Amino acid sequence: MKRNNLRVLYVEDDQDSCELVETILGFANIEVAHSASIDHAWKRAINESFDLFLLDGKVQDGRTLGLCGKLHKMSPGTPILFYSGLAGPDDIQNGLSAGATEYLVKPYFGNLAETLMNAVDNGFPEHREPSPPIPEAIESH
Repeated sequence: MKRNNLRVLYVEDDQDSCELVETILGFANIEVAHSASIDHAWKRAINESFDLFLLDGKVQDGRTLGLCGKLHKMSPGTPILFYSGLAGPDDIQNGLSAGATEYLVKPYFGNLAETLMNAVDNGFPEHREPSPPIPEAIESH
């Protein structure tokens, strides 16, 4: 059974990325709460309810690996996905080791809303391989 009206905390300091993700997810009736800093995101996470955490790899006050670990400990049943341009093997492994459910590399050409809904509805009991950009999608345009 698919869940409707998901609530996602998106930790991202680039305003254009925030607006794009809010628009994309809004079409799927996914509410996006935005935080541009680690401190603000943590305060929201402990005071509000979210179905999923979506993290950029780095924001204005640092890398989000520590935040990922804290979120995972605070709410182990809530999926955490990195959605980041930091795409090195160490970045991806560190994100998964910090407690992320999945690591999506920007630009991500999959269906972001569907990916988030699947993470909430089905969960990912074990870490999956990171989802790299799909080069064929770029070449076919």
